Amino acid sequence: MDDVVKESVEGTVFHLSDWVTTVGGLTGRKTTILGVYRQDDLLGGCALYVRPFPVLSLATTDASMTPFGGICILPSESIKGKKQLLHRHSIMGALRDHLAAHFDAVHLTNSPGLVDIRPFTWDGWKSNVLFTNYLVLKDAVADTTSRTVRNALKRAAKNGISAEKKIDSGAYNDLFWRTFQRQDLAPPVPEKFLNGMISLISSRKLGEMWCAKTPSGEIAASTIVVWDSRHAHAWSAAADPELRETEAHTYLFTEICKDLQSRGFEGFNLQTGNTPRLTAFYASYNPVLTPYYQVAKIAPRARAAYAAKNTIDTFIGRRW
Repeated sequence: MDDVVKESVEGTVFHLSDWVTTVGGLTGRKTTILGVYRQDDLLGGCALYVRPFPVLSLATTDASMTPFGGICILPSESIKGKKQLLHRHSIMGALRDHLAAHFDAVHLTNSPGLVDIRPFTWDGWKSNVLFTNYLVLKDAVADTTSRTVRNALKRAAKNGISAEKKIDSGAYNDLFWRTFQRQDLAPPVPEKFLNGMISLISSRKLGEMWCAKTPSGEIAASTIVVWDSRHAHAWSAAADPELRETEAHTYLFTEICKDLQSRGFEGFNLQTGNTPRLTAFYASYNPVLTPYYQVAKIAPRARAAYAAKNTIDTFIGRRW
């Protein structure tokens, strides 16, 4: 299936089997990969996290710190025009029908590469649109960036901020925890999860960790970038709340963009389109707002179970 991921326009690092199985193992969820075949030829597929509860079976692409996944379709150069459309629809239709037949609740968050979800919506599936911001790297490193960015970079220079590539899961966990503590929020994942994913990213060469340091050696900001054959993705970022005035985070982001462009990457997925505060910050770089689509279907008995459980959860004061 990884060959399909690497060749398809939908495929990203988040679709790779290593990523899916590692996330599943760290979160205690079973994973499965569905493939669509014509005789012995693999045409496309979808990796899923599944929960086979005693009464209800659930399947989803959603997982911790995994922005999207979903369907991948192997390109076919020999099929053109209308036949290409029908070919893609038939693959999605086969996946749709299998999912509906074998699971009581299904939720897929597809990558921006999948722009046509009509085989699902035509069959009564619910849909939703989300957004990410893609940065054209040649624009991000140009001298025409906004005055806000230029002034921030001047402050970073005055503060002696420097950047380096360095894998240090302990330092990143500390910054990550403090970033959320500053906002009076619990971190979305435990330390074990972050350590496991950083180990995967490093060992499989799926990305790298960057740090911005003060002249005294303190890590003021850090970003973990992952990539695939088409794009780089900003996977996670954290900053020392006490050193934010140094503008280390702005300097670090600019250095990362320069490095990625020098290595041939054209686009950088910022994953900030659904968070107002982050959208406002990255607006200074003029990213391209890009939609991606969710589809979901819940069987009648699953809807009844969800309704009953939500009623119970409300009564006891917690949410599912």
